[in-house]
Amino acid sequence: MINAPIHSSRVGFVAAGMLAAVMLLVAAACERADPEPEEEAPDPQAAEADETTPQDDEPELDLPDLPEGPTEADYVDMDAFESIELTVGDDPWTLEAILARPRGEEALPGIVLVHGLGPHDRDSQVDGNRPFRDIAHGLASRGIAALRYDKRTHAHPERFEREIDRPTTWHKTIDDALAAVDVLAEQEGVDPDRVYLAGHSLGGMLAPRIAAEDDRIAGIIMLAPPARPLEQVLFEHQRFQMATQGVPEPQRQQQIEQTEARIERIQSEDLSPDTPGHELMLNLPGSFWLDLREYDAHATAAELTRPLLLIHGAADDMVTDADWRLWRQVLDDAGHAELVRLDGINHMLTRSPGAPGASPRGGHVDEAVIERIADWIDAAAE
Repeated sequence: MINAPIHSSRVGFVAAGMLAAVMLLVAAACERADPEPEEEAPDPQAAEADETTPQDDEPELDLPDLPEGPTEADYVDMDAFESIELTVGDDPWTLEAILARPRGEEALPGIVLVHGLGPHDRDSQVDGNRPFRDIAHGLASRGIAALRYDKRTHAHPERFEREIDRPTTWHKTIDDALAAVDVLAEQEGVDPDRVYLAGHSLGGMLAPRIAAEDDRIAGIIMLAPPARPLEQVLFEHQRFQMATQGVPEPQRQQQIEQTEARIERIQSEDLSPDTPGHELMLNLPGSFWLDLREYDAHATAAELTRPLLLIHGAADDMVTDADWRLWRQVLDDAGHAELVRLDGINHMLTRSPGAPGASPRGGHVDEAVIERIADWIDAAAE
């Protein structure tokens, strides 16, 4: 399965081998809270998904202290840009947003940042990491306007739970990304012909799908995008986490069996939009997984005629080398695509602090990522 392209019946994955990166994906369970069935064995995914759930069996980790508030990377020049508060979308789903706009510039290229899986804020903050803030400020320091916004499931969690009965990637990601493109293209000083879109993790995998809906998107950047089905990526990472964190063998086996049962349901021909999330993975219902089946990420990316940049971190143990190899099979011969693999970069786009599984708490997106994106956008204009 690893060496085969994703077809519409198998496509999957948002939002890494380190603690912070796994939270990026597992946080999606907070978006929808279906009741658990009675008399079911304790579920490790449900415990991971709810950050307030005690995890008595999880070993203590020696993690560095987090900074008290946002800090700026060395590559950011705060005097080079201004931050403008905006809104994305219409009532009742209006989202707060911030545009980092270079000062004194006209006909600027612009970029919309699209989240991975989970109810993220505009900075895509996870465990002290704020990758979208870093990317936006880094690019704005280099003359590129960057728009970031709160995700719908972050801004309106109760309304989303109450009104969206069968959530899909359109409700969670795509509709709001397209609305953000509308906003950015209308901003004074931004060249509407040079509006790009950058998605991280699940957002990266969905970027070709979003671009296919709007011809104004001049090109896409796929940051740490999975190429394999979501359930496979999550299962492999779950096993990796249990091994690196010293989970006892009986508990590991129980978790593996529970996850395998959930995967079987996800892949079943009997899966329906109404299948409750507690029977599947990440507490996401059948509507979400069926929506992903309809999207052929490989074909959509390969058939896109606009420029595409894919960045993979060699130290990413969530979206691994298996994904990198698959994307190379799909895109190596595509004239519109540039694929970059950066040594030492993990799923959070920071430089890995050590052994696989080490937590990148509070780190900044590595400057190499910023430089690659900025150089690619500059080259696309030539």
